Amino acid sequence: MRVLLLPHRYPPVGRGGVETWARNLANGLRKLGMHVSIATRDDRGVGMPFAIHEDRIDEMSVFWINHRHGDARSYRDTWADPRMGAALRSIIRTVRPDVLHLAHPDGFGIEPLRIARDLGVPLVVTLHDAKWWCGRGQLVAPGGTICETANEERCLRCLEGQLSRGPLRAGLARVLPTSLRLRIASREDDAPPESRRTPGPAARRRWRARQAAMRTLLQGADAVLSPSVFLADKAIAHGCDRPITILSNGVELITTGDEWPEWPLKIGWFGVPSPTKGLHILLQAMRLLKPGSVTLELHGVTPDELVTLDPTAISPGVRAMGRYLSSEATARMASVHVVVVPSIWPENQPMVALEAQAARRPLLASRIGGLPELIRDGKDGWLVPAGEAQALADQLETLAAQPNAVRAAAEAIRSPTNVERFSRAHATHYARVTESVFPAFDRESTSPPQ
Repeated sequence: MRVLLLPHRYPPVGRGGVETWARNLANGLRKLGMHVSIATRDDRGVGMPFAIHEDRIDEMSVFWINHRHGDARSYRDTWADPRMGAALRSIIRTVRPDVLHLAHPDGFGIEPLRIARDLGVPLVVTLHDAKWWCGRGQLVAPGGTICETANEERCLRCLEGQLSRGPLRAGLARVLPTSLRLRIASREDDAPPESRRTPGPAARRRWRARQAAMRTLLQGADAVLSPSVFLADKAIAHGCDRPITILSNGVELITTGDEWPEWPLKIGWFGVPSPTKGLHILLQAMRLLKPGSVTLELHGVTPDELVTLDPTAISPGVRAMGRYLSSEATARMASVHVVVVPSIWPENQPMVALEAQAARRPLLASRIGGLPELIRDGKDGWLVPAGEAQALADQLETLAAQPNAVRAAAEAIRSPTNVERFSRAHATHYARVTESVFPAFDRESTSPPQ
């Protein structure tokens, strides 16, 4: 069976959770004997927009489509760009997949469904975040306010800069110097929705058109998957009235031994230092603690980045450990007692949380999004209110005084889904939508798209 995965980014260009999910799934499917290819965005800005270049990574073809968000000629291009459609069709003619698997709508928009319908190729969709109904993708408004739902009036103000950009304004923006364009974008991002004007009827029509298109995409897919109940419920609340299968993300279960770091309490933060990951909340909490009671390792942050993020965080108790490969995450986590996930946005099922469980390290995480589905509070981890530095500091202070409780939590951790089981579950869904017989993954496509 031939599978074409469509993540919005892929390693090594991207290093987030969806990218790790895509790499794990691609490698797992390949080990099952399936022919896997990847088509993804290359947002480095090298080459002409929508040009395609092919790499070989892990013995698989990766097709990079040169596409940055700034290439959009209008708001419609962010979800229905025929140039993206043409690029995907070219790749599909080369790969001849039996199934398309869309991992994220960013950049691809409605085009995969259109192509799947035209060519008679089944389409599987996985929900990873709120991009399907939130133009920003995280249900977080500028200023950090969490949105429970995509509310039209609030969304219109939140996305005013994008929605007011028709072809003429978008064309002018593309010819501006990069420094000026970035300053304008930063100003638009920083202003809270309440301080923005409500755009006119044209912008309202543009917003409604995208919302309708994303619902159509989910309704038209042959299967919709979600790693968490939380995100599946959000999709239903936003108009998806079809069955959604809960299918946990998978990680490599690497044996790290039973070494336990010496006390005092050592905690670790892992990931990309974006504002919604809550690193600034964790650094605030560290300043509230007695010096020397807790040490913090920041994996994924360089010393220079830490200075930029928070110059006051430079202290003997906080160390920036630099960037790391996702394959190194589990081994690095074994060097700490507790992994902290202080996210301030409603994450789905972050890979870093699963990697911590694979390393048998308890999680101290925000009580938000899909994180509570992973943690039995007080038994194999702990939950605190999102965005509250004092509550986080209080819990860290408690843990620092209870080494036996921390060790007991580590021993109570349930192993997450491994990559093989994760990949076989996906293969079963592919077999259902293509009406093939599991596990006959080595068959050639009997009806390749022309």
